[in-house]
Amino acid sequence: MLARILGICSISAALAAPAAAQSADSVHYSVAPVMRDSALAALTVEMRFSGDADGETQLYLPGEWAGSDSLWHQLDSLTVRGATAVRDSGEESRILTHAPGAPLVVRYRVTTAYAGEPGFGWQKARPIVHPDWFFFHGEGVFAVPAGRDQSPAGFAWGAFPAGWRMASDLDHIHDGSRPGVVNDVIESATLGGADLRVTERMVDGAPLRVAVQGSWPFEADAFADAVARIIHAENAFWGDGGRPFVVQLAPLGGMGTGYSFSGTARSDAFSVASTPNFPLAEAQRFLAHEYMHTWIAREVGGPSADEASGFWLSEGFTDFYAGRVLLRAGLWTPADFVAEVNRTLLRNASSPARLATSAEVAAKFWTDANVRQLPYDRGHLLGLLLDDRIRRHTGGRADLDDVLREMRVTARQLAERGTGTDAETLFSAVLMRRFDMDVLGALALHLDGGEPVVLPADLYGTCARVETATQPDFSRGFDAGATTAAGNVVTGVDPAGPAYAAGMRDGMRLLRREAGQPGDGSVELAYRVDDGGTERVIRYLPAGRGTVEFQRVVLTPEATSARCVALMSGA
Repeated sequence: MLARILGICSISAALAAPAAAQSADSVHYSVAPVMRDSALAALTVEMRFSGDADGETQLYLPGEWAGSDSLWHQLDSLTVRGATAVRDSGEESRILTHAPGAPLVVRYRVTTAYAGEPGFGWQKARPIVHPDWFFFHGEGVFAVPAGRDQSPAGFAWGAFPAGWRMASDLDHIHDGSRPGVVNDVIESATLGGADLRVTERMVDGAPLRVAVQGSWPFEADAFADAVARIIHAENAFWGDGGRPFVVQLAPLGGMGTGYSFSGTARSDAFSVASTPNFPLAEAQRFLAHEYMHTWIAREVGGPSADEASGFWLSEGFTDFYAGRVLLRAGLWTPADFVAEVNRTLLRNASSPARLATSAEVAAKFWTDANVRQLPYDRGHLLGLLLDDRIRRHTGGRADLDDVLREMRVTARQLAERGTGTDAETLFSAVLMRRFDMDVLGALALHLDGGEPVVLPADLYGTCARVETATQPDFSRGFDAGATTAAGNVVTGVDPAGPAYAAGMRDGMRLLRREAGQPGDGSVELAYRVDDGGTERVIRYLPAGRGTVEFQRVVLTPEATSARCVALMSGA
């Protein structure tokens, strides 16, 4: 099957000189356009490297990443120059036979994974190639010779048409400003286009490039300003200076009843892909989360072998610190901060997956939306709870910030000695070593024992109270997934539900959601629909037949005082 997709491999024994100034095991990559009638039809990837000394080199093709598999489906027309034979070695690799150490040139095309706009169906592992722009993550595009992950890498852009611009964390390899290895190429993100807008800022003495493709409900400069403020605030939190950084914003199409967005953190960049109705207010929280990944979990121990089982820390603590830093920097008010905590509390209490174990999270993370959200919310709430316990245990002399900062120092020391551990293990070890706090039992109960995270009523002292509330569970009243799949044609309206009672019927076309908070049965929903050629707005309270009990934080009149802001933000 792979031979059909990649085509017949072209083999030539003709020698091709590898790029200059490369070491024997280095790999040089380049990406060039395939234009057809002035439109981008595909990308061509070229790899130049020396074959292994034993005369056989295994070439790994893009395979599985971020819940997507068979990524080699987007590759075709693979050719190898300098090899005497190429044979299959499973669907995701090729064995190249050649003279010992022979220079090899591998070329293949990368095509789009989508017939049109991906919209809500986007998978970040799969490249987008449109007639006038493209967007990809390296895991879905670049092949790699076996054993070369840490080998020196080169990178170059091919001859794109005049006016095209690219923004990528590969640019520092391309321009020689910083060296890179093959793994940097694989773990990269790239956005390019004929009308790509690239805005530059200096943040803490280092360049920030913000690349925006397409039309959005905010200006590119406003987006760049928001990114710059967040990067400055989080650098200050960790006590770091600036570092060169790239942020990309790519449109997914699919305007409809809501919005969908996804981010991917790299070591010196992060990418955001979203449906184009992405509000800047939501972008601020999301940007703070993505940039915080510069440190969590990358610099505080790194991911565990089974990465998804540790997402409660790497994703949940990142959510916790995103809100904390936004409040501390004055980018959020206490009301903004508490609103985000309350959304997390309600969403977690309402989740059908709330009792899932770590093993179940690891198994279902990429296939079940409820499971995918769980470690974010569970870890966020654990951050609130453990921060409070550390403060009480130390009499207010320390908090979770001190633990994360010591984890960072310890992780560096371990790396210098050639050893290491994962962030979850290091977290428990630092708490025990520094504060004589054993949290392993508590974590096991919350992560695997079905024990909910319950916040103390006086979590924020006199600044806010934590209370228990009950309200109707959320019922949209129609099948949102089937409606999206049907091109926003309303599907699966429940005759006994609130949407039907308000006038919603199968076959109407959803134009957009104008009000409401999905997941909250106490907030009125409003949808603008096309009903047989007539636009109208249908409003209703999305209250289901059951109830949900949850905690919520209620601010007191003192909440806006400097003392309360300091308490809630850990300043």
